[in-house]
Amino acid sequence: MNKLDYNGILRKQVLNYCDDVSVLIDGFRKGITEPRFLPNTVLSSIKRVLITGSGDCWGASLVLQSVFDDFLGAGGISCEAYTPMELSRFTELTPDDNTTLIIVLSVWGFPARLVEILKRAAKYHIPSIAITEKDNSPVGLAADYALNVHNSSIALESKSGCCTYLGMLISASLFAAHISEVKGIRPQGSINALAESLTAYAEKISKEIERIDDQIFEIAKCWKDTVEGVIAVGDDTDYASALFFPAKLIESAGIFGGFTDSREWLRSQQYIGRADRTGAVVYVQQASPSKEHLEKAIEAAAKRLFPTLVISDYPCPVKNEYPTVSTVVLPAAPGGQNYIGSFFNHLPADLLASYLCEFWGGSYFRSAVIEDTEYGVNHKEGTTLWSKPGINTLQSSQHVLV
Repeated sequence: MNKLDYNGILRKQVLNYCDDVSVLIDGFRKGITEPRFLPNTVLSSIKRVLITGSGDCWGASLVLQSVFDDFLGAGGISCEAYTPMELSRFTELTPDDNTTLIIVLSVWGFPARLVEILKRAAKYHIPSIAITEKDNSPVGLAADYALNVHNSSIALESKSGCCTYLGMLISASLFAAHISEVKGIRPQGSINALAESLTAYAEKISKEIERIDDQIFEIAKCWKDTVEGVIAVGDDTDYASALFFPAKLIESAGIFGGFTDSREWLRSQQYIGRADRTGAVVYVQQASPSKEHLEKAIEAAAKRLFPTLVISDYPCPVKNEYPTVSTVVLPAAPGGQNYIGSFFNHLPADLLASYLCEFWGGSYFRSAVIEDTEYGVNHKEGTTLWSKPGINTLQSSQHVLV
């Protein structure tokens, strides 16, 4: 079997992922010079940040909460990540509160619930910013301010999926560093320092990507005839990586995927029937405060003979040899910046999703043709909602402002 015969779109994205980092950093630097970027006078009053996004962008918001805490926590600024429904309907807002900033992440800018959040912010006169690739989209226009991600130089087939997720993470994290500089929490040069950390770590991953690809291809060959569903397990910022993998598997191969944290996994895995047909992917970083629970999660999966992929930054953390456990080891994230590991550690599982998709005769986003449009990418001639031309939730959802 030659892995190049199974070279799917998602695999191409993964192999180009580290090269995209410098493009996206340059995109951020361009975005903050544009007229719709928020002025320092607005940032000077901010004491609370609320961040959200839909789909993969909600996962990104979970990682970014830690980034904002890192850069702004010393200045007494809190950051809270919410689902779109929580922030649109159930989060308490105070009228005329110029100390709160609402950040909405949206790649293409069309989800109705995000527009609702921004209209609610306007109703309460609370400043808002959309971080997006389409600042002229409904989401971009509903926000007071916009930060354009500017990844237009990246090929279309590299955009929808991995690269769009990375674009949200990089632009928003550099934005956190920008706020810290403006408010004097961190010294000038913090943006450059974070950009250098991201670039340096991307280079480390890039040097290992061929090895990782080879490992995952062998794992995919073992899984393709047995696995019928998957579940991913992650804690802390890696909970977002656990969310990302099953999403890519559903979008590409079209099979069921779920995600959970280590505590819930330890409780619920005993009730899963036919463990040998359910693939488990567990993310663990050595510096994680949940490391012990994650190691127990791996042990539990191994003992029940779940086909298990461990993605970690240290050798397989199970005490005994188990035939169903495979480990892919990544470089450790920079000290004190575990969240950077979560920018990249979904890549091995993305490769797994890509190979399984190709083995099973699927197509990325369940579609045969991809085209660019005003509001992003349409996927034609496919089998699911994403593949219908012009589909967006704005056409069928009613905004309710509370």
